[in-house]
Amino acid sequence: MKEVRRGSTVHIHTMRETMRETGGPIGAARGRAATGDTGHGGYVLGKRKEFTAALRKVPEGPATLAFVGATVFTGQRGARREQAVAIRGDVVLAVGSDADIRRHINADTRVVNAEGRTVLPGLIETHGHLPDIVERAIGHVDRPSDISDMPAIDGWVRVVGADPGSIDAFDRLRRGRPGYWESHSGAQSKANSTALDLARRYWSTQKTFYGKPNPTFGDPTRLPVPPGGRVDERTGGLFYANNLIFDGRDASGRLPDYEELGGVMPQMSYEILKRPLEHTMRYFAANGITGFHNMMGTPHDLMTLARLEQDGLLTTRVYTVQGMSQAKLHTMVTPRFLALMDEVRRSFNSDRLWTGMVKFNDSGTSVEELAQEINRLNGAGLQAAIHTHGDKLEAIARANVDHPGAAKELRHRLEHTMGDVARADQLGTGGTIQFSAPPSSLARHQNALRHWGAGTDWDVITDINPMRMLGLATGTLGSIDEALHGYTSNAAWLGHAEDMVGSLEPGKKADVVLLNRDILAEPSNASHARPLMTVVDGKVVFEAPNANGDPVLASYDHWLREVQAAGLAAAAAAEKTRK
Repeated sequence: MKEVRRGSTVHIHTMRETMRETGGPIGAARGRAATGDTGHGGYVLGKRKEFTAALRKVPEGPATLAFVGATVFTGQRGARREQAVAIRGDVVLAVGSDADIRRHINADTRVVNAEGRTVLPGLIETHGHLPDIVERAIGHVDRPSDISDMPAIDGWVRVVGADPGSIDAFDRLRRGRPGYWESHSGAQSKANSTALDLARRYWSTQKTFYGKPNPTFGDPTRLPVPPGGRVDERTGGLFYANNLIFDGRDASGRLPDYEELGGVMPQMSYEILKRPLEHTMRYFAANGITGFHNMMGTPHDLMTLARLEQDGLLTTRVYTVQGMSQAKLHTMVTPRFLALMDEVRRSFNSDRLWTGMVKFNDSGTSVEELAQEINRLNGAGLQAAIHTHGDKLEAIARANVDHPGAAKELRHRLEHTMGDVARADQLGTGGTIQFSAPPSSLARHQNALRHWGAGTDWDVITDINPMRMLGLATGTLGSIDEALHGYTSNAAWLGHAEDMVGSLEPGKKADVVLLNRDILAEPSNASHARPLMTVVDGKVVFEAPNANGDPVLASYDHWLREVQAAGLAAAAAAEKTRK
């Protein structure tokens, strides 16, 4: 796959130290050779091109890949159906009739005859969780008894799924090993007694907790708890307190996580996650997913995905959020946080991986408090994503008073709903609609129709299958075109990438999906369609073995099995090396 490195050096000390621990700046020599950047001996990732209508360049020369005989949904509103698409290198060369495109074809062009099937822009999932979901899949268990057989990773038993029950039951299943459990939805978590004892001893050595004096410093019998959090000693339940267990530090010993908390359970290393993430990229491609908005973001997540990109394996474009603690909502947007966000935003800025969005987890914070937080983001030019269990549009509106037009300019978004659609339309803000089943009132607000994106919350709630989601959205909106916009142009807009992807236009990135049927002519068939080919940057990243697509590679169950096997194998190899 084509790797994009246009010269940007990460200056964050912890990232430099992490790269030094793993053998030096990955890709630095190639990045500097291409750009002349001498850098600071740090991690070279690359600077995202400025893709604007004015700056986009249409290449000259023949097509390297062409789709003909298709029904083309371009992703442009009001555009007519086309028949063919020509690609040269990593961008779209031309879109038009078969006759138009054949003028760009020569003996070296790979020509794909779609035979009347639909061709689309690459599909963008606007609400999912990486690499968190991959880590959770590695520890998946169906029954509590399976916990006994789960291998330890870095000395810890990490499980997701079947509830171990009481803390005594958890201890019996894995006596002597520290254990950590989460529900499949991620809403509940538990630690066994060995893990809690390790956490108590650790926190008794820490003088501060959430930036304040630690009330349990010097006392290994108690645990501090975050504001609004608690630990249930009977079950081991951690309520807004799992950061007492997770260790947010990197190899340098510093704390790159915005929470500024440590802990005792190590984060999974890139060496463990690499192969599972490769399987995930193939799973996305088999489902036509070429873009992904990651709603579980930390600097560690960014480093993991950046290394995947450096290895040429990140075949899905990822726009990633940086998450805010539910327990610390009123104190998180500090000057230090904004400085770190600015550094991270500039440093991780390729056309495969970028950031600039901050997610708030709603925990009952008042509208006024949330407005103050959003106002600070407005001043820093950062997009807000609000995890919504109620209507938070009023907070966005109040923050708009100090920064008029910020909601529209920065594209603040509500996750899982748009709340009052008319109010969202008025503010120019948008949202992701879970299950691709948007409210029917969207159809009455033309501007709002441009500002909703399709998000499954993969895999917390449901499988990622976009075809099934398109079927649901089409039924609600009464329009296959609007359903497709939720996965293409609207989704690109929500990720500040509409000038780069989201529609098939000359000069834009060549992210294309060929389906096995014409869903534009027969929208009722959308939920049964499957990708036959997925293209990212003009390169084929998935090609089905037959006209039925690849239902095995595209299935959630297959993905889960492959990810778990690869992750546990990598963890076992790492353990063997340590011994």
